[in-house]
Amino acid sequence: MINWPLATYNGLEVDMLSVGDADSILVTQWTNNIATRVLIDAGDSCDASTVKNFLFGRGIHYLDHIVCTHGHDDHAAGLIDLVAIVGSSSENFGCTFRGSI
Repeated sequence: MINWPLATYNGLEVDMLSVGDADSILVTQWTNNIATRVLIDAGDSCDASTVKNFLFGRGIHYLDHIVCTHGHDDHAAGLIDLVAIVGSSSENFGCTFRGSI
C-alpha cells in the first residue's frame, strides 16, 4: 500500500457578497490548510443575517479580523448587528478584535 501525502493548500480566497448599497468581502488566507479569515464590511443592519447565513453555510464560526472601511450605515451597521446576532445565538461563533473602529 502506498501512503500518499495529504495535499497542502496555500493561497488566497476572496468571497464577495452584494448586500444592498455595499459589499461584504470575506478574505481567507490559507497556510498549510489553516485559514486566517478577515471580514470586510457587512452592509446595512438588515444585511447582517445574510452575511451570517453565508458564513455559517460555509462552516465558518470564527473570524480572525473584522474590518469596517468607514462608519456609514451601509458598511458598519451590518457588522454591529452581525456581532450582536452571533453573540446572542446558541451557535458558537468567535472573533478577535484588534484596534478600534
